[in-house]
Amino acid sequence: MALPARVTDLLPYELLESIAETGSIGRCGRRHGVSQAENGRAPEDLLAAEIGRDRLLVLVATDHPWADRRGISVDELAPAPLITRERGSGTRAAVEEHLARLGHPLGGGEPALELTSSTAIKNAVTGRLGPAVLSSLAVTDELAGGRLRAVPVRGARLDRTLHAVWAPGRHLGDPARELLREIGTRAPP
Repeated sequence: MALPARVTDLLPYELLESIAETGSIGRCGRRHGVSQAENGRAPEDLLAAEIGRDRLLVLVATDHPWADRRGISVDELAPAPLITRERGSGTRAAVEEHLARLGHPLGGGEPALELTSSTAIKNAVTGRLGPAVLSSLAVTDELAGGRLRAVPVRGARLDRTLHAVWAPGRHLGDPARELLREIGTRAPP
């Protein structure tokens, strides 16, 4: 299930990204009524509903050696020093889990560079500092404009589930209630 267009209208990716980092999911869901969580990791005291699936993409600069390849293997991706999100981010955790399941640690254990936003990572990749793995939702403009290339990984699908999370018993404002209605979840009164 992809994210319904209305969900991304209600919560643009930049907001989803900014509230999805470790620790802020719970704070945002408790304080503002509704938040977003990656990989099904909502704090135990919050309710959650699936809002969609997201594909993580291996991204390179247009002149990177992988840019014109039809794909790379997991054996090529795993030891590559990647530009990653900081420890604790949902995106990094998803990549680490996928590679670990396939028997490979991320980047041989250490990333080439750790950054705290998708925008910073996209800039580092276009600046030829190395490959990265980011949400397909975060790179639509860069891919359409030819500034980045997505490289398929043979034998692996880097997908994750996205969830809306909210505090039980909390009155939700109209935007949060509309979001939950849009994804087919009964909003609390």
